Amino acid sequence: MMRTKVLAGLALAAILTAGCDQDGDKTSKDAVPTSGQASVSGQEGSLPSNSPTEPLGSASNPPGALHTPAEGLDTTPLPESKQAEAFGIRIGEAYPVKGSFGVKEEPENIVTASGFRTKPDETYTVIELKGPYARIEADGKSGWLPTWYLTKEAEKIRNGKPKLMLVPAAGPPLYLYPESSASTDPLPLEGGRVVQVTAEFGDWMQVEFCLFEAADYGDRWMKKADLSPYRAEDVKEGLLRAGGSMYDDKGNATQEQPAYPLMISEALSIEGKGDFYRVYGPAGFTGLIRQADFFPNPFQQSDIAGNVDSINR
Repeated sequence: MMRTKVLAGLALAAILTAGCDQDGDKTSKDAVPTSGQASVSGQEGSLPSNSPTEPLGSASNPPGALHTPAEGLDTTPLPESKQAEAFGIRIGEAYPVKGSFGVKEEPENIVTASGFRTKPDETYTVIELKGPYARIEADGKSGWLPTWYLTKEAEKIRNGKPKLMLVPAAGPPLYLYPESSASTDPLPLEGGRVVQVTAEFGDWMQVEFCLFEAADYGDRWMKKADLSPYRAEDVKEGLLRAGGSMYDDKGNATQEQPAYPLMISEALSIEGKGDFYRVYGPAGFTGLIRQADFFPNPFQQSDIAGNVDSINR
């Protein structure tokens, strides 16, 4: 009798456990990896969490706050075999890159510049695959880029002379590559930011934009409809003109000389001192600059702020 009760108890426990697996067990063998998991070479593992960052100037991220753009890729990483099937790319083989891209040290992190850019039609060897990314190598240098750049479809990229365009409104969608179903969550691109267009693909534009946390530019694709022609009077992102000074709230010059892009938060006048912009930058940096000392182009320094328009000619 005792043996019968024990066996019945074990059977009941097994039924309850099976029911839990069906309803709430997140480790089921049949579970599909989500955007926060990776499945590489048939092995599943965790990737860093990718949560979108609020734009500067929001209540929880005030102007000047240090922010690190997160990738936030809305995609399910694929095993190496599945990616090879989808893109026709194989580890150990060499492929020409169809465009220019600043390869990254980490595939999911846009601010981890590896130190070199690909050149159109230059050949690189694929040494690793992870989700929508391939790690390439040439001349002792390696880094990650979207695998799409190695495909036949990317041959439609039209490279040209870089030109400036304007982000007219905050939070435009950014994409890993044209026609991608795996778009990134909006990075903190505020209205008034400047992008540098380096290539086009139909109704898409490959853009670079300044990253305050890194001495490099981000590479992403945007739809042409989300950008406006560059007009200096609409720009809110730029540099302190060579020879210009920073000022405190009373209009007194300081010793600070920022070498990174600045964003305008407001225009103001100080009696007896003149017209200023309040600007902000990384790590909570804020200050005033004279309006005449604002150079409306974060990509190039100049002594004469009015000459930016000539870049697009």
